[in-house]
Amino acid sequence: ACSPDRTAVVISVSEVREMTGSGGQVVESKSGASKRSIRAVARGADGAGPREPASLINWIRTVLVLAGVLAIVLSLEVWMRLGILPWYRRGTPSWHRIWNRVVRVWGVSTWNLARIGLGLKVEVEGEIPAAGRYVVIANHQSSIDIPALVYLLPGLDLKFVAHEGLKYGKPGVSLGLRNGGCAFVHKRNREEDLEELRRFARSTEANQGSPAIFPEGIRSLDGRIRRFQRAGTNAICEVVKLPILPVVHDGLWRARAIDDLPRLVGTTIRFRFLEPVPAEALDEDPSAVYADVQRAIRNGLADMRGEPIPVRKRARAAHGGAAG
Repeated sequence: ACSPDRTAVVISVSEVREMTGSGGQVVESKSGASKRSIRAVARGADGAGPREPASLINWIRTVLVLAGVLAIVLSLEVWMRLGILPWYRRGTPSWHRIWNRVVRVWGVSTWNLARIGLGLKVEVEGEIPAAGRYVVIANHQSSIDIPALVYLLPGLDLKFVAHEGLKYGKPGVSLGLRNGGCAFVHKRNREEDLEELRRFARSTEANQGSPAIFPEGIRSLDGRIRRFQRAGTNAICEVVKLPILPVVHDGLWRARAIDDLPRLVGTTIRFRFLEPVPAEALDEDPSAVYADVQRAIRNGLADMRGEPIPVRKRARAAHGGAAG
C-alpha cells in the first residue's frame, strides 16, 4: 500500500485485520495508508485471495461481453420506450405480461452472453419449479447472480428489491425496474423501506410475480454468508403468504465488480435449489423459519466448498436491516 505522499508503506496482514472491519471497511489506519489500498490488501486477508492480474485474452473476452451487454440494454431501452409504453395501459394484465417478458429477455440474454463469453461452467442441483409463485431467498455474491436467477427460474416471473440509485439513469435497467414491479430502498430510513417492501409485496399479487430477496443486504466480498437481515423478509412474507424457495450458489463472488470480470473466465458456477418451505410454517414461528433458511443456505455452501462456512457480521450501514 502507499501513504498519501506516495511513500511505500509495508502493511502486515495482522495490521490490515486491525484496520478493517468485515467487507474491508476502514476502522483505523495507523500507518496512513489510503482506504483503497487497505481494501485491496484486506481482500486477500479476508480469504477471497489476492487479486492476480488477468491475462490479455481474459480482458478481451470481458470487453466483448460488456459490449454485448451494452447492446442488449440499449436495444431494450428502445423496445420499452417505442414498443411498450405508448401501447399498453398501466396496471392491466397485458401490461404485467409484457414487463414480465422484458425481464425474462434481459435475464436470459445477459446470462447466456456472460456464460458463453466468459466460458463459465455451470452446475445446477435440486428441483427447479417450472411455474408457480414463491418467495425466493438466495445468497448474494455478484450482480450477475440476478440474471442467472431469472434464467434458471423462467416460470416464476421474479421481482427484485433494488437500491434507489438504480431507479433513474441506467439505460435498459432503470425503466425496466420502475415498470417491472420491482422495489426501491434507499437504506436511510428503516420504516420507509419496510413500507416500500410491503407495497412491493402487495404489487406481486397483481402482477403474479415472485419476490426475490437477498437477505444479506450486500454482496459478499468472498462468498461467505452474512447474517440475514430478517425485517425486510418478514415484511414481504407477512403480505404474500407464499412458500419460500431457498437458493444457494457459489463462484460468482470473484466478479463482485465490473473490473473483476476477467477473474471469472473459466470459473465453475454452482447453483443448488433447496427444499421449499411451506407458507404455513411462517404462521407458527417466522423467526425460526428464517433461521432455518439461513442455516440451510450456509450448510449448502459449506457442502459445495467442502469446508465449514462461518457467518460474517451483519452489514451495519448498508441496508439498515430492512432490505433483506
